[in-house]
Amino acid sequence: YEDRYDFRSNLLDWDLNMRVVNFARGSIIHAAWFRRFRNKGISFEFRDVQYTLPNLSLVSMTEGKEKGRSVARRGYWGDIVHSPYLATCLRSDKQELYKTMNKQHKHSPLEVAEWNIFSQMNEIANHQEYREAANQEKADEKT
Repeated sequence: YEDRYDFRSNLLDWDLNMRVVNFARGSIIHAAWFRRFRNKGISFEFRDVQYTLPNLSLVSMTEGKEKGRSVARRGYWGDIVHSPYLATCLRSDKQELYKTMNKQHKHSPLEVAEWNIFSQMNEIANHQEYREAANQEKADEKT
C-alpha cells in the first residue's frame, strides 16, 4: 500500500467491487468481512474469540537485497486480493446456503465454508458423496 491516507480503503473497495463481487455468488462476501481479511488477515472469526496474535500460518521467508547486503524478510507473499472466501464460499452442493431475504444473504461465508470443508472431509473419510442426515434418511427410505 502507498503512503496516501486513503489509498488502502480505496483499493479495498475497488478489489471487492470489481474483482470479488463479480464472481458468481460473490455477493455473499460482505464488505466488512473482506475489509477485515485485507487489513488483519483474518477471514473467518469463530464465536467470541479475541484474535490478539497475528496468524503466522501462511508466513514465509525470502531473501533479498537491502542497501547492497543480503537480508531475509518474513511476510505473506501470496494472493491477498482473492481471499480464502473464493476457494471456500462461492460453490457448494447445498444451495440453501445462498438464499437471500430482503436482498441480504441468510447465511454467512463462514457457514458456507464450514459446510464445504465438513462435507469434503467426510467424503474423504467415507469415500462417498456426503449427504445430510435428513437427506440420507429419505434416500434410505426410497431404496
